[in-house]
Amino acid sequence: MPRYIYHIHAAGVTSRDQAGKQHPNDGRAVAYGQLIADELAEEYEYRGAIVDVLTPSGRLIARLVSSSGVPALAASDFTRAARAALIRDRKAVRRPSPWLLLGQSSRRAG
Repeated sequence: MPRYIYHIHAAGVTSRDQAGKQHPNDGRAVAYGQLIADELAEEYEYRGAIVDVLTPSGRLIARLVSSSGVPALAASDFTRAARAALIRDRKAVRRPSPWLLLGQSSRRAG
């Protein structure tokens, strides 16, 4: 069985899972991640927690929040954490060359 990794973004800190947990498939791994998010949301300071579920190869398969929703008071914490996670993900992706965006005909004309 593959070992899935769970990273938790809460209270301005990212906790990176080192051990992981074995599950038979992606669906079970995501369900377990949802359980983590729901249990964290029971504590007030962790209501805006985000749980990332990654495959053993490091591919993100789910980004989860509590199934009860994000309370209004924690919405700004959730937004901040989600924005930070998005920025981190964007830095990991290589941007395409401007020539690819403009197309080959623009490159020859220049």
